Amino acid sequence: RSDFRSNAMFWGACCLNEHGALQPGCEDHEVTHIYEWQLTEQVVDEGGIEITCLCGDVKLRTDCSPSKKLLCHCEDCRRWTGSVGQLAAWYERSQVHITGELVSFRKSSGSQRFRKNCAKCNCCIATDHPDPAVSLMEVCIGSLGPIELDAHLFFRQPIIEFKDKVQKFTDLPKVLGGSGQAAAAEVQNAAMAMPAANKFEARCLCRSVTLTITGRPTRTVLCHCMECRRWTGSIGHMAVMFPKKNVEISGGVVTFKDGKTKRTNCAQCFSCIMAMHE
Repeated sequence: RSDFRSNAMFWGACCLNEHGALQPGCEDHEVTHIYEWQLTEQVVDEGGIEITCLCGDVKLRTDCSPSKKLLCHCEDCRRWTGSVGQLAAWYERSQVHITGELVSFRKSSGSQRFRKNCAKCNCCIATDHPDPAVSLMEVCIGSLGPIELDAHLFFRQPIIEFKDKVQKFTDLPKVLGGSGQAAAAEVQNAAMAMPAANKFEARCLCRSVTLTITGRPTRTVLCHCMECRRWTGSIGHMAVMFPKKNVEISGGVVTFKDGKTKRTNCAQCFSCIMAMHE
């Protein structure tokens, strides 16, 4: 793993635009999966789950099986997690028990989602809903596995190829208020696109943090290690790697050191921004 870490900085998937493509100007780029084999033996379908964040301060427990297990590929979920999207199990709010201090972010007064992160290590924990009539809570389950998904949501232009047989919707199923339209075959088989330009920008969910990046990435990585899955709450950290000197960051950020890895999140929306390895 030292080959991936040497003098390099991971840049998260917060750079994705609303169409799912990395900007500006694209060319195909191969994705390297690392630690893909490392999964826990917990199976979400067999009852309650227990999840902890990186620092161990936040613990989440449920006593029953979820109603749905979904991977949402919408722009907001990708910007928040720094991954391919939010991997979540849906529970009634009364079925979810959380201890430890959380921080919350709501994108706007009209937003239907509160994003919740650990207040210490900034891990993505859950997505809640402000309307008291909506009893749903979406629990980030990236640190669990193996997981049998029920569907992919907002699968309009995925950043990696998914070869599973799970249903893929362009927005939401009809039962959840969406169109129920299935993603076209050419979309389902799309390859990731990478910027062809030598300078581009990336932003977090609230747009207060900007990364300005020059040069070409040394490698594109989806890291499935337990630490990256806990941090993003998803299937791992989706990142392209650049030398540290090529990356400039503006805006308020918070950091948490996990061993020899310093993980950086936005100080306002707590989106996963980047990880720098010693």
